[in-house]
Amino acid sequence: MGNAIVFFNQADMLQPMSAIGDRIRGLRKARKLTQAQLATQLGIDQSTLPDIERGAGFSALVLVGLCERLSSSAQFIMRGGSEEELRESELLAMYRALGSTEQQDHLMVVARALAGQAAKHDHHPTKPREKQPANPVK
Repeated sequence: MGNAIVFFNQADMLQPMSAIGDRIRGLRKARKLTQAQLATQLGIDQSTLPDIERGAGFSALVLVGLCERLSSSAQFIMRGGSEEELRESELLAMYRALGSTEQQDHLMVVARALAGQAAKHDHHPTKPREKQPANPVK
């Protein structure tokens, strides 16, 4: 077998290569990248990416680059997944495209929203408070 790196066994490869190419195309378009831009980022010839998107095979090295550049997992690219996984991948890509200050601002908004949700779920009705005398005697 030499220096080959095996990511998936044969059962995992039951997906047609055209479906894999469709997922790569969808991820690329979601990130608003042209084929030429992604090919350049991957260090492959610009004519190679259209072939990959039509179902041509590609190396493990290209797969690693696709995962990094498209903020996706090899699992999703090779086998697909739920729409929720794709949305998470798209959101992560948008987040990574932000500057660090914008990332922190967005994280604060999310943290406040999550804290608000947690407070709603943790809220337990309390006993009515006993009335205190208007002028307590000392």
